Amino acid sequence: IEMIDGIVQPVNAMIRGLNAIGITNASIVIYDSSRWIPKRFVDQCQYPGVLFRHKAHDPWGEGSAAVEFTPPGVNAFTQRISKEVAQANYLINVPIMKWHGMTELSLALKNHYGSIEIPRDLHQWSSLASPYFSTKYNPMVDLNNDSHIREKTILTLGDAIFAAIDNNSTRSFPRGWRTFANQTPNSLFFSTDPVA
Repeated sequence: IEMIDGIVQPVNAMIRGLNAIGITNASIVIYDSSRWIPKRFVDQCQYPGVLFRHKAHDPWGEGSAAVEFTPPGVNAFTQRISKEVAQANYLINVPIMKWHGMTELSLALKNHYGSIEIPRDLHQWSSLASPYFSTKYNPMVDLNNDSHIREKTILTLGDAIFAAIDNNSTRSFPRGWRTFANQTPNSLFFSTDPVA
């Protein structure tokens, strides 16, 4: 299934900016631990030497770390956070704005579900339709409060150039949103605060 994925142009612009302040391409890792990074994305990256890591690169092996979740009424449990996150010095979170049946709108906080080994285990506390959903607990808080994410994330670049109005499906081709006058959002959102 072809799921909605990112476009490389905002990432190319970001790498250009990182190069301008002295960050070398070999120091930059673009990752998605839960999915494949499309070949067209890699091929259109304008910066040779940038590393691409995805689910085929053993993200949960040596170098990964544990993140703890503390839902009410059950024992706390841990999941593996990918070695790309655990070993990074800094993170720039680049989520794609999309509608999601579980949370209505998905962007910065939920994007890190792709940084843990079994995100589906968190859905029962994240989904608005779940009987376990509560306004007093959401696993996205535990995940984004983990030191590997909270202390390393220096920027969130929300990609809403096209955005997806459908939920991770083959229907996720770009099309207009009512809230954007039936146009694609054609926007980028920048923040040092992932909640903002």
